[in-house]
Amino acid sequence: MQRRQATLKEKLSEHYRKRDFKAKKQTASTAGIVFFLGMLFTLVLEGLVVLLPNHFMTEDGEIGPGYRWAQLFCVWLFLETALNWYNTYYDIANRVTKEMKSNYYPVSSETPPGWKNCPTCMMDAPPRSYHCTLCNHCILKRDQHCFVTGSCVGYHNQRTFVVFCIYVLISTVYAAYLQFSYLNKMLPFTSHWASFYFPLTGLWQYLIGAVSFMQIFILIHLCCTLVSLGLSAFFLFWQMVVISRGQTSFEAWKQIMIYRRRAVLDNFRDVFGDLLTFLLCLVVPLRMHLPGDGVKWVIEPKAEKGH
Repeated sequence: MQRRQATLKEKLSEHYRKRDFKAKKQTASTAGIVFFLGMLFTLVLEGLVVLLPNHFMTEDGEIGPGYRWAQLFCVWLFLETALNWYNTYYDIANRVTKEMKSNYYPVSSETPPGWKNCPTCMMDAPPRSYHCTLCNHCILKRDQHCFVTGSCVGYHNQRTFVVFCIYVLISTVYAAYLQFSYLNKMLPFTSHWASFYFPLTGLWQYLIGAVSFMQIFILIHLCCTLVSLGLSAFFLFWQMVVISRGQTSFEAWKQIMIYRRRAVLDNFRDVFGDLLTFLLCLVVPLRMHLPGDGVKWVIEPKAEKGH
């Protein structure tokens, strides 16, 4: 007797029934990446098509001076932000490999002093390396998992992460200024339209036809921009704090201070390299040579109390 073939409806129903609705660990990273890329592309399009022409429009209907320079500045911020995001996202160099141990201990089968054995990766990892359950890899000098890039911030991309935060901060400040200027020109904040700048009130005014779709869209976009501005400022500030102390975020949480250098500038050089290299990284979003390899670290004798 020939077996009856399941219909498409039955297949979809069976697939839906067996589907696991539990939140995955990677869901937050996926949401962070989608939010960032959505904000990045919508901001640059909104800026070039709507905000900048409106900002430089004179009473005569002509585009005022400085418009082309503002366009170039907008495109430059977009490229710098996108490329530094990619340099942080591409974190393969941070992943601990078995070759790292063989380079320093070619004949040793035991876990070297200061190293740790990772039962998940089933290999020895160097000091300051920790396993990330989201990336499922041991990461060199792991600082944190960045949900916006969907990758771990570690030895090889901490510098680009800081530069990325700098450009996000500059971009969001500039975007918020243009967005507020656009809205304030049509709906003055100091008038009876002040209530519009509260999102729920603004949404109600849109539903009753008091404001246009573009105005409510830019208001919501402005709120998202301000959230991004606050997050980038926080992470930039926090990175400056832990780097100046010669720590990672994990080490600051655990109060580990044995890798802290005697001079604060040395702590910054461990992450950014020399001043010329860092300034070049600010302008040219390329991966450049770092002062070490992320495997070998010097312990300061006077700092052992903080371990």
